[in-house]
Amino acid sequence: MSAAAVAAGAVAVESANTVGVITTDVTGGTYYMIGVPFESVGANSGTITFDDLIKLDGIEAYDDGDSDCPEIQVRVGNIYRMYYYITDAWDEDDKELGHDAWAFDGYECTAVDIQSLGDGFWFKAPVAAAGATITTKGQVTTNVVKTVSFAGNQKYSIIANPFPTDVCLADVVTTGVTAKEDGDSESAEIQVRVGNIYRMYYYITDAWDADDNELGYDAWAFDGYECEPTDVIKAGASFWIKSYDAGNGSITFSL
Repeated sequence: MSAAAVAAGAVAVESANTVGVITTDVTGGTYYMIGVPFESVGANSGTITFDDLIKLDGIEAYDDGDSDCPEIQVRVGNIYRMYYYITDAWDEDDKELGHDAWAFDGYECTAVDIQSLGDGFWFKAPVAAAGATITTKGQVTTNVVKTVSFAGNQKYSIIANPFPTDVCLADVVTTGVTAKEDGDSESAEIQVRVGNIYRMYYYITDAWDADDNELGYDAWAFDGYECEPTDVIKAGASFWIKSYDAGNGSITFSL
């Protein structure tokens, strides 16, 4: 999935009225799975640009092509679309912007690069000062339910918790995915990064509760057991998901 090691940062969440921030500690050279839990302030659009979403502290922009440029990797099908935080981005009229910006192929981001609530991506800063952070910021959606789609056909997708608060996997609703018996090699899976490993969840027909009673319904499970309150997708976090079904699937998050 990613060739580099990944670590989870310490996350602090704040919210005032409809504006919120989520701050993650950053170590240079480490990859982080970041989500989009905010929309543009005042727009109520469910979308936001990278420049509006992301604030970096202790992390600098560099000239385009410099190997020390901070980077974002967005999964598109089976490849990554690469963005870099640079000092010398150009606009569509080939004029230099004159300020630091996230850019694709040296040019400022356009409409195709706008992110939606529940999108996820990798972030890495090759160089970061002590105490460096990445902060996602924006307007908190007024919706209390959000459905996020993902690809089927055994493709890995990166999606995210679309809210600035932790959501338990026991509380999500999954559609377009066929549950399998525990241990089936074609069970749909979720991979949540915890420290330097992935915690694996499978969508199964025969999960058990804490009292060793079979649930009797399809559920995301860890090691065969139903998810507990600690089995969450954290605020501001993204995760891997893969389904073996032919069509796209979706997960509905609720507050």
